[in-house]
Amino acid sequence: MLPNFLIVGALKSGTTSLFHYARDHPDIWMPLQKELHFFSVDDYWDRGLGWYESFFRDCTGEKAVGEASVSYMRYPEFPGVPERIHSVIPEARLICVLRNPIDRACSHYFDNFRSGLDRRTIEEALSEGRGKLPGGLRRPPMLKIPEEDPLSEISEYISFGMYWRQIQQYLRIFSAQQLLVIIFEDMLREPSKTMRKVYSFVDVEPSFESPRLNQVFNKTSDSRIDRWWFRKIKWSPLFRYVYSYKLTSGTKVLLRKVKTALRNVISSEWEVMSVEPYRSIIRQRFGALIREDVTSLSEFLGRDLVEYWGL
Repeated sequence: MLPNFLIVGALKSGTTSLFHYARDHPDIWMPLQKELHFFSVDDYWDRGLGWYESFFRDCTGEKAVGEASVSYMRYPEFPGVPERIHSVIPEARLICVLRNPIDRACSHYFDNFRSGLDRRTIEEALSEGRGKLPGGLRRPPMLKIPEEDPLSEISEYISFGMYWRQIQQYLRIFSAQQLLVIIFEDMLREPSKTMRKVYSFVDVEPSFESPRLNQVFNKTSDSRIDRWWFRKIKWSPLFRYVYSYKLTSGTKVLLRKVKTALRNVISSEWEVMSVEPYRSIIRQRFGALIREDVTSLSEFLGRDLVEYWGL
């Protein structure tokens, strides 16, 4: 059994909520695990099609079968993804969720900063080239693209929000009819209407309404970060070693409860920040590049997203 639709991205744009809303439909089957990364991560691709199919072996004959992995729309960090998808499921229907690219970049940065994956200032993160995030993440070799292409140098916080560039990689291989673009802000404002589009696209009953439709999954507060002293604790080698190395799931749950208790007791743990200065920095440095990309995307969709997103 293989999926017949994929939620391919974008990162920090509501894919987790869409994943859960889709799974609630009685005629849709998706594995419990989100982010299989089969078509993007070389280590998983090399495990073969049998490994991928094992995630779908419990499917009970539902009409629509899918999975969701945001790394499928992270060109050029993960090159060749559309080609891999087409080689396995050429008739796949592809769904992407797009968010205001400036807001997406801020959310992406704050999420990495809170987790300790990126300890740089926003200025440093935007100035350095792609593929330089700390954290020891294993990435495939970067795709060689022309130096004149802006994606060759800019930070991944910006490049992952260059949606038209991402979508073009799919349109080289798949037809436009196989692609559905959902706008994140539309999904927040009109979740029922948005999901009717999704259900119709994957050819299941569109009138179904998820009982969790007003619940937002994987929501992060983009204006709160840990105070510097708490970050020192979380980022310390000892804490990371104890938290991640050879622990049973029960022990990890206990550690999470301890950390949550600390947050409840120490009310000053959070440092509240204004997101607007970060938006302003991105607008000043990359506003023209972002508007150019979104203008092309708007022409493709027949909708003025430059105005809608206030770019």
